[in-house]
Amino acid sequence: MSDLDLDELRSELDEFAQPEKRGGRTAREERIIAGFDEIQRFVEKHGHAPQHGEEGDIFERLYAVRLDRLRALEECREPD
Repeated sequence: MSDLDLDELRSELDEFAQPEKRGGRTAREERIIAGFDEIQRFVEKHGHAPQHGEEGDIFERLYAVRLDRLRALEECREPD
């Protein structure tokens, strides 16, 4: 292997570098969206919004709590 200076080494390794995120969402926004996506999948599968109560399984109750919290977040509401 030949001796490479740092610039040459960088150019050789650039193709393996992680792509930069540009104009993406914050980690918090990604978590909010992922949580909402799970709730949407539940609704599509069961035909109703997740509900609190003993009759639902643990996931339905978790989704119900998550939905309540999303509804309470100002940033998750449509602007008036």
